Amino acid sequence: MAVGSSLRVTKPANVASSNPKISEAEAISLAETHLGAKETDRAALIYVVQVQNDKSWFEAFIDADSGKVLSCYPTWDGFKVFTDPADKSASPSGWHQDSAGSYNFTRGRRFRSNNVVAYKGDETETTAQSADGLVFDYAWDENAEPDTQQNLDAARTSAFYISNMYHDLMYKYGFTEEAFNFQDDNYGKRGEGGDAIEIYVQAPGSDNANFAVCCDGQPGHCNMYLWDFTTPKRDGDLSNDVITHEFTHGLTNRMTGGETGRYLSTTEAGGIVHAIGEIWATMLIEVYAALVRKYGFSADFCNPDQTEGNIVFLHLIVDALPLQPCYPTFVSARDAIILADQNRYQGASKC
Repeated sequence: MAVGSSLRVTKPANVASSNPKISEAEAISLAETHLGAKETDRAALIYVVQVQNDKSWFEAFIDADSGKVLSCYPTWDGFKVFTDPADKSASPSGWHQDSAGSYNFTRGRRFRSNNVVAYKGDETETTAQSADGLVFDYAWDENAEPDTQQNLDAARTSAFYISNMYHDLMYKYGFTEEAFNFQDDNYGKRGEGGDAIEIYVQAPGSDNANFAVCCDGQPGHCNMYLWDFTTPKRDGDLSNDVITHEFTHGLTNRMTGGETGRYLSTTEAGGIVHAIGEIWATMLIEVYAALVRKYGFSADFCNPDQTEGNIVFLHLIVDALPLQPCYPTFVSARDAIILADQNRYQGASKC
């Protein structure tokens, strides 16, 4: 069991300002909107306790006065097996078939999966199905090193799943063949094919990840590394947010300035996703929060036809990418979002 206490004295490297940017009422409204609950009008001194079983991490909030468990939720809910997760509007033939045929492993190029190949070493080192019927069910052993065969198969399967999910989600919001996305087979639509993303699982190196973007028709390449701060090491391939971050390099580079993937190379344009990107991220978080306050929140973010704030936000961000100029600045990228709002929502959210 791992236990953490909010009463423990720490020395953080960075201390947030003591002057909040949002009011208490706004904070309560955001919490209620996100969690579908109502504020109880009671403040409590609590212990925050993290516990772990064989499959999950949980965080519990314990009233330090009464001893009651005020709330508990999983911080990491282990692994799940999904059945037929492909979105047929984005991947018409599924993830293990394209117009040329079908296959039963996590390879994605040359008519294997239309969107991605998850491999280690070279493109032949993929993960085969664990059972007939395209079943990929591999248990992760957290006590073993990531590069054991069982853990490697679990990592390749997980990376394959997240990569394809990202493709299908962004497709529904506009990152399609016409917008120079990454697919082997474009099904007769515009854009070049033959450019499914290659994700190198447990690539040589450590404590990082990266994504190389070429012009439409050339595969994107993502390197995912092991992290060596712990024993056993940790595998970045199991960090869904890291893969999402890296694949967003592909999204933003392909949709900015056309198909070449060359127009985010200046200090400020590149900094939008790194380094000074903390400033840009803060701006976007404030926009996101304002939209959710105004329009509400939908847990079904895979349905782009809804009108909740988080859905609106995704539309505006993706719509703005082809509208912004080559080598955008914070100001010109902001202006593109405002124009995207005008184009899609008649400027309903401009302030």
